[in-house]
Amino acid sequence: MHISSSFVACLAAVGLTGCSALLLERMPCTADSQCASAFGAGATCLASGFCSDDATGGMVVDGVSAAMVRTVGIADISGSLRDLGEGMTDGVQAAFAAYNRAHPEGRQFVHEVRDDAYDPQQSAQLVQEVTGSVDASGRHAFAIVGSMGSPTSSAMLPTIIERRVPFFGTYSGATHLRREVPDEMVWNTRASYRLEGETITRHLLHRSPHALPAGNIFAFSQAPLTITTDGEADVAVRAADNVNTSALDPYGYSGYLGIVDALTEAGLSEEMIPLASYRATSTKTDVAQAYFFRWVAGLEARVGSPELLGEDLRVGIAMVPVASAATTFVQGIIDGARQLRMGMPPPQLSAAEWAAVDPVRKAHLRTLRVDLASISPAGDQLATNLKAASATNAYCPGTGGLDQVLVSQVVPFPNGGSGGANDFRADLAAFNANKTPGFVNFEGWIAGKVWIEAVNRTEGSLTVDALIDTLSDPSFSVDLAIGAPIAFPQGSHEGSMSVYGSILGTDCTYQDFTFED
Repeated sequence: MHISSSFVACLAAVGLTGCSALLLERMPCTADSQCASAFGAGATCLASGFCSDDATGGMVVDGVSAAMVRTVGIADISGSLRDLGEGMTDGVQAAFAAYNRAHPEGRQFVHEVRDDAYDPQQSAQLVQEVTGSVDASGRHAFAIVGSMGSPTSSAMLPTIIERRVPFFGTYSGATHLRREVPDEMVWNTRASYRLEGETITRHLLHRSPHALPAGNIFAFSQAPLTITTDGEADVAVRAADNVNTSALDPYGYSGYLGIVDALTEAGLSEEMIPLASYRATSTKTDVAQAYFFRWVAGLEARVGSPELLGEDLRVGIAMVPVASAATTFVQGIIDGARQLRMGMPPPQLSAAEWAAVDPVRKAHLRTLRVDLASISPAGDQLATNLKAASATNAYCPGTGGLDQVLVSQVVPFPNGGSGGANDFRADLAAFNANKTPGFVNFEGWIAGKVWIEAVNRTEGSLTVDALIDTLSDPSFSVDLAIGAPIAFPQGSHEGSMSVYGSILGTDCTYQDFTFED
């Protein structure tokens, strides 16, 4: 008998009991004796041509039987954002494996991952494959759980809505997953990018004792794959004139909206925000770096220059990048600022540009201090990257209040003492002792735990409509001891509005941090 690769993966994740129904579904037959030989007495050959065993609830239909429920995550496993895709997958599978071990006689949770390499075209194709009916057993996956990516989830959404497939716990805070009237199938277990962007910007505006005026905050965000350059400078006007334009992609735009919310509330016109971008999946941020240094040097007349605070020049950068781009951008900003503090031109400015800087401004540039704040997709990987680079260069920031690197998070500190963090670390270690607890796999674990609760609280047959009724019930709430419970208030599909903080320490590891607002 041939055992499929997906069954082997299932064995590794949940064990034989949890995978028996998966193998049954894949075992074609022409006679009862074939099934009995493979699975024991009582196994029969159904008219559909597949084996069934009453002990496992019979045939798997649309990824569900009495013995199992199968979900699929669609994420980057091989590309530039594989740290996010792998982290989410590890977290979901750790949660499922812990439950399956504790409930060997109960319904088993099986989770598979499909690699889209952060390519929206591949995402669209994969979601069609795993949700399309191919035989009598219906679609392969009951739901899409723990996927990752904003442009990729946008590409998947039409199929999700058309085929009524639950889309649960996606690693994305994008606005298209958070419409004013929520999509019936979309359920979020993390805070939005817009809320994260607003939180980090408000912190820069209000933190004591180094609060910044709105005009001293620079924005850096992700542009679409389709732009023909490595990035663009001064795109605030275009971003303001068109909703979700080609200036920024769904990820970059969603986080940038929060930056806009905070800065416009503080009195800065949206068009006057110094905004630069980089192309998605690229690590080249030279365009954005050069625009930043022209701005601080007083060479960008349209948006003006940051003002002095007493005799010092302090600025903040609100960022919406992924880790690879955040790394090169942060390194470039630190390198250039170091040069300016020594009275030397930064490498991002040409000789002609440096010559054009007002001499008085040059003197003040020696006092330049920069606080960088990013939203969560910079992820665990930003710390890892900067630590590796700091073997030869000091990219690990200080903790004294200047030149900080802050990152908002949507889960509590994974190495903290909360009950949820303790449970998460134990489940992850039991799943794979080689995995390091981090913010991303913690988020995947939370999504997996809430999914388990939703399925188990669904009474009667597990159908899409029954699951949606469970999630929509005002009493549905899951307390994982992480602070606020995950719950969906009446008419909302937003399970969490919690934003936490982290700060890079002098050893380039994250430390717990509380944002001011």
